[in-house]
Amino acid sequence: MKSDIDKILGIMDEINAIPRQSHNLEKIHPWLMEWGRQRGFEVKTDQAMNILIKVPAVSGYEKAPIIVLQGHMDMVCEKRAGSNHDFKNDPILSWRDGNWLRARETSLGADNAIALAMFFALVTEPNAQHPELEILITADEETGLIGAQNLDEGFLRGRVLLNLDSEEEGIFTIGCSGGMDFNLTLPLGHEPEPSGSATAEVRVGGLEGGHSGIDIHIGRASANVLLPRVLTSLLNSIPEIRLCKLSGGTAHNAIAREAVASLALPKGREAELKRLVKDIEVTLKREYGALEP
Repeated sequence: MKSDIDKILGIMDEINAIPRQSHNLEKIHPWLMEWGRQRGFEVKTDQAMNILIKVPAVSGYEKAPIIVLQGHMDMVCEKRAGSNHDFKNDPILSWRDGNWLRARETSLGADNAIALAMFFALVTEPNAQHPELEILITADEETGLIGAQNLDEGFLRGRVLLNLDSEEEGIFTIGCSGGMDFNLTLPLGHEPEPSGSATAEVRVGGLEGGHSGIDIHIGRASANVLLPRVLTSLLNSIPEIRLCKLSGGTAHNAIAREAVASLALPKGREAELKRLVKDIEVTLKREYGALEP
């Protein structure tokens, strides 16, 4: 078992060495195509940059139904505040911490590199017993299942598909909830910054974050939720505060770790602002406790 895990993680390291941010697949796509061709498999792609690697059945399984093994090539690109990591060019650096696999200042990319690594380990195992396989690697999954939604008709022959993009080992899932994107437009009034104003930056950061699908029930804090609470509290105490800039989060399916607001306020009230922020910080830390150490 240990050698199997080592092989799988070794392949995952190879995949993690290649940038694969959603909509920036120009490096990982040809690498995956070449991986299949070098091993003698038939490989094809479509207009949506999906890839299909066809693996013949081993002796004795020629009449068994074709199995489609499906994963995706892109990853959620999250990094710690202050990190200089460039997801378009830099590799993901990971290491083993006991039974955990961790990444340096970024998301790990196991979603979904681990699936591809398992597929590749299977089809290069000399003693593996399997029917004909179609390895389907879809594109831009993390930003709306774009590759899957634009899959060419007739791209596959198999009628049985196993998707390896879940979290629970030993659990088979036969359905899942859907998702929906909203674009919310609110009226926004602008005014000149009051003369003689001081400026300040209020930042919520250092949060655990996580996946908005699988971690949402844990109760972790979202910076995009906490920062408006902080600003509302500040505005109640200092009504003259004006918002200059607001930003938070990096991906639609990641719980925001960081959010920041730039403010203008009357000069002479900076110390009051700092005190109010400190009081709110104490309240929030008490509220979230061990969930956000």
